[in-house]
Amino acid sequence: MPECRYEIIPFDSRHQSWAAELHQETMDEPWSQASFEETLQHPGAWGFVALSTNDNNSRALGFIIGRTITKEAEVLTIVTHPDHQNQGVGRALMNQAMNGCLATGVHAFFLEVSMVNDSALHLYQSLGFEMVGERPNYYRKKKLGAHKAFILRKKV
Repeated sequence: MPECRYEIIPFDSRHQSWAAELHQETMDEPWSQASFEETLQHPGAWGFVALSTNDNNSRALGFIIGRTITKEAEVLTIVTHPDHQNQGVGRALMNQAMNGCLATGVHAFFLEVSMVNDSALHLYQSLGFEMVGERPNYYRKKKLGAHKAFILRKKV
């Protein structure tokens, strides 16, 4: 597979329909387009999308949505298209989000991750996140049923 080149830009209303479709494709409990719209209207909400620069149609490869409350930021959802997972897209989205939030004075980042999402756990640990808690029965996977989420934090 050729190297995937992309740029990270702010998430806006143009991306909501595509993001909802990708969420439907990749998540067991996906957000609707209305959920994206509502979430992004809240004060402190932010998001970024990775767009391919390999061709002329600027395909979206992934996105991240989060919020900042006082001096803490929380990643609400991050998704990379299955064809582009484990190629650095998720890492680039996380770095963009963290750098953007740091510029606003954020001191800590939080997120929840499924205990069975090994690639995401590896990514977050490599970025300096540490487990600070668990949420029992937080996720529901079609094949696994209910299982816990790990709560991760990165102090900066």
